[in-house]
Amino acid sequence: MRSHRLTIVGAASLFAATLGLGGCVVIVDSDHGYRTDWPRYDEIRSFTIAYDAAAPITVSTDRGSILVRKADVTDIEVTARVYARSAARAEDIGVHAERSPDGVVIVEPQWPHYNRRSGDAVSFEIVVPDAVGVNAYSGDGAITIEGLAGDLEANTDDGPITVQGHDGSVHAESGDGAITLTDIVGDVWARSGDGAIKALGVAGVVDLATEDGVIVADLTSDSPGPVRIHTEDGGVSLHVGTAFMGRLALQSDDGRIDVRGLKTRPDASLETLSRNLVVLHFAGDEPRSLVTTEDGAIRLDVDQRSADDAAN
Repeated sequence: MRSHRLTIVGAASLFAATLGLGGCVVIVDSDHGYRTDWPRYDEIRSFTIAYDAAAPITVSTDRGSILVRKADVTDIEVTARVYARSAARAEDIGVHAERSPDGVVIVEPQWPHYNRRSGDAVSFEIVVPDAVGVNAYSGDGAITIEGLAGDLEANTDDGPITVQGHDGSVHAESGDGAITLTDIVGDVWARSGDGAIKALGVAGVVDLATEDGVIVADLTSDSPGPVRIHTEDGGVSLHVGTAFMGRLALQSDDGRIDVRGLKTRPDASLETLSRNLVVLHFAGDEPRSLVTTEDGAIRLDVDQRSADDAAN
């Protein structure tokens, strides 16, 4: 099966290919530069890609933000904002799109002679009818994914990551930035080199770690866990519901451990209680969960909300 490609280079060479691409509109807007400490130029390029049965999508940029969201549209709508130090340089930067032989939609910049200069950047906003499987990478910029499904991987070397309303597993990693995951129907794995992590309304396994920042984790009331949470410098807040099971160890090298609502779980028992360590059992010994911080407090909230209560 042949792959289909589209490359848009500046305003002078726009075309539509067999991928099902519409025309491209270029809007020059020099008031919104990527950086403010040098002469800058930016332009917007827009095109569409024919939608094909919730195909996976891969978006990458060495520098720039990425937003992929679900909406009531017929085709995949791509808006690229190209930044450069001059109009001539922006003209040479391409925006490349193709559908691979296995059906994956790939969107990425195409730097002249494979060389991105200082001041070059491309940000993407992509609106899709749906997508099952998402892979997003930015060397320097924020990543936002909204309302999609399937396995999701989001990686940025420098910037925040936000995922909302995802039906599937989430793997998120930021070298320097906060991570916020909300309403995830699946397992989550998140790592930040420097930033807070929030995982709210998670229905699967939770695995979170940051070198510097607080962590907040909220499991849906029908989630059995387990959880693995670690921060080197920051507090941890964890909420679990009536379906949470197994052995849970809470350990802080330097901070208070506060457990609330334990009486609402008659199947809970206490194994260890000390200044730095609390070990609890919920309806047995498995699976095993661990929450640790080297410098910060830990708060555990336990309740008996039913799945119906949590939805209301």
